[in-house]
Formats: sequence, structure tokens, C-alpha cells
Amino acid sequence: NIMKERIGLIPTNIIADAGYGSLENYEFLSENKLKNFVKYNSWLKDFRGKSISKTYVLKDFIYNKAKDYYTCINGENLYYQN
Repeated sequence: NIMKERIGLIPTNIIADAGYGSLENYEFLSENKLKNFVKYNSWLKDFRGKSISKTYVLKDFIYNKAKDYYTCINGENLYYQN
């Protein structure tokens, strides 16, 4: 495993963008029982139901004025942190 060779260990949580979403990588994660947050290549298209730009703009978020936070397209609430 290249990660183990380079950094000496395999992290328990793997985060990667869709460029790393391959059958080989998913099999490795599954076989090694690693928690992961790795999108597959067409995730954004499937999520939105159409092909769109991967750049998010403010109109993609829903603002909750009463509680002062935005909700992203994944349904997560985003709060300002200083």
C-alpha cells in the first residue's frame, strides 16, 4: 500500500474527491474496513440529476435568516465561525 509506504500508517478515515473514486480504491477501503468519504466520479451529476459545474455559487445554498446559517446542497447546515 502506497500510503503505508509513504507515511508509515493507514489512516482510519479517508477523505478524497471524486478523482479517487474507482473500483480499485473502493475495494481497498472495504477490504481494510476503512471509514471513507470518497465521492464516485458522477456523484454530482447523480445528486443533481443533471450535469452542472462543480463550482458552487451562493444561489446553491439556502439561507435561514432566523438562525443565521446556510444549508448546502448536501443538506448540511453551515454556520459562520470566527
